Amino acid sequence: MSLTFTSGSALGIVGAMLYEEQSEINDVVTDAVGELTNMISGQARKGLVGMGMIFEGAIPSVITGAGHTIRHVSTSAILAIPFETQHGALMVEVCFS
Repeated sequence: MSLTFTSGSALGIVGAMLYEEQSEINDVVTDAVGELTNMISGQARKGLVGMGMIFEGAIPSVITGAGHTIRHVSTSAILAIPFETQHGALMVEVCFS
């Protein structure tokens, strides 16, 4: 699973989480994005258990900046789910083996 944010959406969402405006991508923002990833993947795994699917969690990697490629471990098809928030867009990508 991966989450992709624009800089603006990451700053806005983290600012709302912390009740404190964020003006730059820094350790606070990247830590909060990692925690968001944990929260979303944890809830997804919890829901999938009821369908007989069991997945282990891992410590998320947070990659910042433009021009990087996200390579999923699985060779299966990737489902990309776009979301629009009041703070901007984000994309959730999932794939299963």
